Amino acid sequence: MKKGPNNLPWELHDPAPEPPVWKQPVDLSDHMPAENVLPRPVSTERVEL
Repeated sequence: MKKGPNNLPWELHDPAPEPPVWKQPVDLSDHMPAENVLPRPVSTERVEL
């Protein structure tokens, strides 16, 4: 890990204007329907009742 002044990580001294790619939330809306992004263990029957 890169060290900046005071032997601290550079991120504490020089924050990037945008978060790194690996910190950005993944948008799956373009790849699959929103209802399929998270598992739905609850049956639809129980929701409709």
